[in-house]
Amino acid sequence: MLQEGLAVFQRMREKNDRLILDEYVPKDGTYRLIELTDDGYQTGKTLYIRYDKKTGEIIGKADSDYPFFCYLDYYSKLIDMNKPMDSSKLIHSNNYLSLFVKKETIKDHKLTGKILEGYYAALKNPLEKYKKPQAKALYQSTVQETGEIDEELLERIAEYVKEEKVWEDIDLEKKEYIKLFFVYPDREKTKSVYYKEGRRYLIPNIYNSNDYNVEENGVILGLPNNNMGMNAKKPYLPNLGRKVSVPNLVDKEKACLLAEMFDYLGGFASKGLVNVYIDYTAQTIRGYSNTEEPEDLESGFYYRLRKGKELEIHWADTVTNYRKKLDKVFWLRNIIEIQDETLEKFSLEYNTAYRQLWELKNIIDREFFENKLSSNFYTEAKDIAITDNILKRCILETRNRFISWFYTGKMEQISSVIDKVSIELIFNTISSNRILRAQRQFNLRWALLDYLEGSKRRENMVMDVRSQLREHMASKEEWTFSSEEEFSYALGQVVSFLISRSKANKITSSLANPIFTAKNHKIAQKKLFQLYLKYNYDISHKSIGRAELLFNQVMAYVPKKGTRLDREWIGTGFTAQSLIYEKKNTEQAINADAQEEKQ
Repeated sequence: MLQEGLAVFQRMREKNDRLILDEYVPKDGTYRLIELTDDGYQTGKTLYIRYDKKTGEIIGKADSDYPFFCYLDYYSKLIDMNKPMDSSKLIHSNNYLSLFVKKETIKDHKLTGKILEGYYAALKNPLEKYKKPQAKALYQSTVQETGEIDEELLERIAEYVKEEKVWEDIDLEKKEYIKLFFVYPDREKTKSVYYKEGRRYLIPNIYNSNDYNVEENGVILGLPNNNMGMNAKKPYLPNLGRKVSVPNLVDKEKACLLAEMFDYLGGFASKGLVNVYIDYTAQTIRGYSNTEEPEDLESGFYYRLRKGKELEIHWADTVTNYRKKLDKVFWLRNIIEIQDETLEKFSLEYNTAYRQLWELKNIIDREFFENKLSSNFYTEAKDIAITDNILKRCILETRNRFISWFYTGKMEQISSVIDKVSIELIFNTISSNRILRAQRQFNLRWALLDYLEGSKRRENMVMDVRSQLREHMASKEEWTFSSEEEFSYALGQVVSFLISRSKANKITSSLANPIFTAKNHKIAQKKLFQLYLKYNYDISHKSIGRAELLFNQVMAYVPKKGTRLDREWIGTGFTAQSLIYEKKNTEQAINADAQEEKQ
C-alpha cells in the first residue's frame, strides 16, 4: 500500500512543484533573514510563525515572504534528531547557510563557541562525518550533483554567528525556535543554493542506516528511513533466512521521493489531518481531521498518521467503494418501550431514519461506549484514561473492527462483534445501576443486529414476547409460558420488582447479579427464591397480586431438556418497563429515571 500511495504522490508531485511546501507547517518560532552583502551582512526581515491548534491557522502565513521562509526552512531541516550535523544536537539545521536552535539554548548560554566550531567544521569537511565506505560513496555521488562547498562563505558565516548581535531584538522567553537564514539579494539564487545544500545533507542521510547499503550495477541501494527501522535491540526485525536481511532496498531517488511523501503527509499531521485517503482513481491525496467525515472513494488507500518525534503511518488499509451514505436506511426504534415522557428529556431520536455512516458511528460511540470509542481508536492501551475496566477492555478488543467499518467501509464480522460487545456493555451498565442507559443500549443492539442481518427478527420478537406476557398476566385462566424467551423475560421482571421493594437508601442493580450469572434454570430459581425471602416483607398478602402470580409462574417453570438459560432475555425483562407496575407509573418515577441517567 505504501508503494501504491507513493505512485500517486509522484504523479501529484510532477504536476505541482510546490505540492510539499503548500502543506508544510514550520515549527513555532522566530525566523530571521540575514542578507549577504559585498562588505558584510545586514539583518533583514524577522517573521514570527506559530501554528494555532485551536483555530487551525498559521500565524505569519499572511506575510508575503512566508512562502520564501517555508522554502528555506524545508531545505534546512534535519531528517530526524538521530541524523544531526551537530554532535551535541543543540543545532537543528543541516547546512552552513542556516542556524536553528531552541530559544532556551541561547537564553541559558548553552550554545558555546566550541559547539559552533564543531558544527561548521562538520559542514566544511563532511567526509570526516561520513567515514564509512557506504556513507562516503553516497556523499561522493552527491558532490557530483551539488558541487563543492563554498568554504569561504562558510567561514564568513561561522565568524558572524559568534557575535551576540545576531540574536538582537528576539524574545527568548518562549520555548520555541530561533531560525537564521543567510540569503543573497537574488532570491532565485538563494533558493538554488539552499536546494543544493539541502541535497548535500539529505542524500548521505536518506537511508535508515548506511550499514545496509549495497551497490548493484553501479547503483547504491539502501533501507528507507521512513516508517521503517532495524533496531539492533530487536533481533527479530531482520529476515535472517535471506541473503539480504533487510525488508526493502531502494535507490537514492526513490528513497528521496519517499522522504518527500512523508514530509507532505507530515504537513497534514501537523494540522491535525491525521486520516489520509489516497484516491487511486482520481490520483489525489486528501487529509481529514478526526471530526471530518471522509468523502466517497471508489478505490484507494487509508493511512492513519501519528506524529511524535517523527511521522508514522500507524494504520494502513485498502479502500474499495467507500460510501458516506448507507446502502440502506437504518431505523432506530423504541423496542423496549421507554416512556415518551422519559425520552423527551434526552436527545436520542427514535423512529427516525438514519442515512449516514457516521451517524451510526456517533450513536454507537455515545450509547455503547459513552463517547470514549472514537477518541481512543488509536490511543496506546496504557494511555487510555478509562477507569471502567470492562469498558476499556471492550474498546481495545473491538476498535480495529470499528475502524475498518467507519473509515474503510469494511463490514466483515461487524455483526458478531456488535453481538458480543453490546451485551457485555449492557450488563456492565446494569451493574452500575444506569437502567435507562441500558434500555437505550438494548434498543440500539437489536436495531443494529436486525439492520446488519436484513431482518426485523429481534424487534418483532421482543415486542411479541412482551405482548404475550402482558396477555398472560391479564388472563383469568390458567396459563404457562409459551417460550423460553417469555420465561426469561418474566424472570427479569420479577427480579426487578423484588429489588424495587428494598427499603435501603440506595438500591443497586447489582443485587440482580446472582440471577444474571446463574448457570442454569434451577440455580436462577433458587436465587430468585432467596431474593423473594429477603423482600417479601413488603409485599401485601391480603390477596394474590400480579407480582406473586408471576413469581409463582416463574418458580413453577420446567424448561425443556437441554435448554440453556437466556441471559439476554433476563436482562431485557429486568430493564424494561414493569408490567407489574404498568398502571402505576408516575411522573415522579419518570423524573427519577432521568435523574439517574444524569448521574
